[in-house]
Amino acid sequence: MNQIIALFAAIALVVLPAIAAADCPKGYVPCGERNQLCCPGK
Repeated sequence: MNQIIALFAAIALVVLPAIAAADCPKGYVPCGERNQLCCPGK
């Protein structure tokens, strides 16, 4: 049971930052500490 919980936790650590980065407006890219900021894309 603990292995399943650990697996979900590992997946969440990978997926959640990716979802947060996708929240940037069009034409902007994630930048700064842990993708917390959005900057104009090049």
